[in-house]
Amino acid sequence: MKLVGTHIEDDLAERFTALARAHGGKSALLRRLVSLAVDGQSSEQAPKMPDPAGRAVHLSVRLSANEVAEVRKAAKSRGMKPSQWLRSVVRVRLGAGTQYSVSELHELRALTNQVRKIGVNLNQLVRAANEARLEHAPFAVDAKVLEAAREEVARTLTALHLMARGNVRAWEGEADGE
Repeated sequence: MKLVGTHIEDDLAERFTALARAHGGKSALLRRLVSLAVDGQSSEQAPKMPDPAGRAVHLSVRLSANEVAEVRKAAKSRGMKPSQWLRSVVRVRLGAGTQYSVSELHELRALTNQVRKIGVNLNQLVRAANEARLEHAPFAVDAKVLEAAREEVARTLTALHLMARGNVRAWEGEADGE
């Protein structure tokens, strides 16, 4: 997947961020806008999220004691309060995409930092190899170091994949093992 980016004024960026909250985030909104500009697809195809900005309103829902127990259990398993979990379920069903608990966000940040560090190391390695090539100098890389880096990338990607798949399945109402 290619990255498309640009610099915009701070005020415009803030307004775009506010708008994007109602459309599943900045990346999701940008993808929709690019698709609309390139393919002419109707923006009506994407679910419209209500704007989360503004005053929070209390909503009462009647549940059986068994349902409340299951909600509490599900929320606890995700490290969320029952109200956070229910709000996340509603947001997912309204088209906001997957929702992450605080612990999942911390794990995603840690995995992202690992990938970033690996990328920096690989860039340094490639730069050194290119400089050696330009100077017609020999360049050797320890195969064990490369294999260790490959294994770390594979572990990190597997962790990201499992986390994302588990998150999607959880919000779709499936068990992680299914």
